[in-house]
Amino acid sequence: MKTTLSPIYTLGIRTLILFILTLSGQSLSAQGETLEEIIRNQDALFWKAYNGCQLDEMTHFFTDDLEFYHDKGGLTDTKTALKETLRNGLCGNPDSKLRREAIAETVKVYPLNNYGAIITGEHIFYRHKTGQNEYPEESAKFTHIWKFKNNSWKMTRVLSYDHQPVPYKNDKEEIELSAVDLSPFSGTFQGDQTGTVVISVDTPNLALKAEQFGFTLYPQSTDTFFIKERPITFSFVKDDSGKVIKMVVKENGAVAEELRKIK
Repeated sequence: MKTTLSPIYTLGIRTLILFILTLSGQSLSAQGETLEEIIRNQDALFWKAYNGCQLDEMTHFFTDDLEFYHDKGGLTDTKTALKETLRNGLCGNPDSKLRREAIAETVKVYPLNNYGAIITGEHIFYRHKTGQNEYPEESAKFTHIWKFKNNSWKMTRVLSYDHQPVPYKNDKEEIELSAVDLSPFSGTFQGDQTGTVVISVDTPNLALKAEQFGFTLYPQSTDTFFIKERPITFSFVKDDSGKVIKMVVKENGAVAEELRKIK
């Protein structure tokens, strides 16, 4: 007796077979890679190009009708438009570069039936400016939709959102100085940007007071101090007689301002 399958059942079987064949193509069985391994590898290649500002290599991973959603910049549609945005923004200043680093434990890959896959997670962007130490600037979340077509993988939709400043974590250790050690640094300093700054002894630290703000300065060495709120240090410079003549302020290792001692 011949059994006739219902159209719905037949459609279900066909869909299942198509999905299996799609995954088979995605997994590149000759190499034995799983879908997750493929997407993670494609993701790594994309971000390697991003970190090197290799525009052609980076945009190679996008479809022509790409849609890029950014919580601050809004929508950028088409690969061509995004390439120009990257050229003028991310890669537009040779003295200021971004490096992206994923938070490994947050990255997840999910199959997208009859289409491809989704990768999502969190990452941190590190800023490096000429003359400065690299520092973490922002954290954010990402979601990328990958499409498998014509035996290749391309991103069709990119979402970048929840950008937040990375809280500063102080890694400097303070040393102990006596009031006698600290006393030569007290006085009034004048800078072109900050204006008048008064330094006073607040054993075992120094107190800095400006018109708009004030900080506690913690001793890092016998002549260099730091604050715990930001990556800023204050170094006191003496003349040949041992008298303090100026204070050098550095942020992320680069000189931000020099203030001369006026009294």
